[in-house]
Amino acid sequence: MEKIESAKNKKFQYWNSLREAKSLKKADHFIVSGLSWVNENLSKHKDLVDCLICVSESQAIQYPEQKVFILEKSLFHELDEFGTKSPLLIMKKKNIPEFKEDILKQDGIHLFLPLGDPSNLGAVLRSAAAFDVKNIILLKEACSVFHPKCVRSSAGNLLDLKLYQGPSIEDLSAEDFYILDAGGKNLSDLKLENKSIKLLLGEEGPGVPQKFRSSKNCVRIPISDSVESLNAGVAASIAIYEINKKL
Repeated sequence: MEKIESAKNKKFQYWNSLREAKSLKKADHFIVSGLSWVNENLSKHKDLVDCLICVSESQAIQYPEQKVFILEKSLFHELDEFGTKSPLLIMKKKNIPEFKEDILKQDGIHLFLPLGDPSNLGAVLRSAAAFDVKNIILLKEACSVFHPKCVRSSAGNLLDLKLYQGPSIEDLSAEDFYILDAGGKNLSDLKLENKSIKLLLGEEGPGVPQKFRSSKNCVRIPISDSVESLNAGVAASIAIYEINKKL
């Protein structure tokens, strides 16, 4: 058990850098916050655990088998950006392999994501876990899945998903996908041609690039005219659920 009281401490500075997207890309670790998700990852992914960060000795003694650091209160609160007041977990990043076409031979939904907002991406990952999405391909436009907001929004499901690093959305062929777009046909009328489904979501707001919008495989979720669009996480949840029913 080691105490850290200075903001100049190199360990603290490294952990603090994990909160920023730019620094996170080069780092080997990420932060998990929220007591239930911390405990879940300690149980399920011991091989990826680096250390625990606590704000007091009374917290630390609850984890006798872990390497623990105790931070001075103001330093801890700086790291605990969601205000959980519970121990923070520093974990090693899971390796995310490059996407290969052969995974598409598996039956199920293969979800292609360009989402740049970490909260939206995390919410979609949570739904993907809930509805047993087969594979998730993170396009080059997507933010890091290890961003604190993404990790928290995914509700602890991040390390249980099959993730792959994919190409840019601009390099994809529109005809190969079912595409979620407001100009498409009603999702409930969709008839699937096979059991392996490539589903492409657009970024919240701009949606998918123009070249995808003329595809015969665009589908939409019908909503009230008084609402412009659905949150990306909500839209993904509905689409995945409806497509799963048809598989």
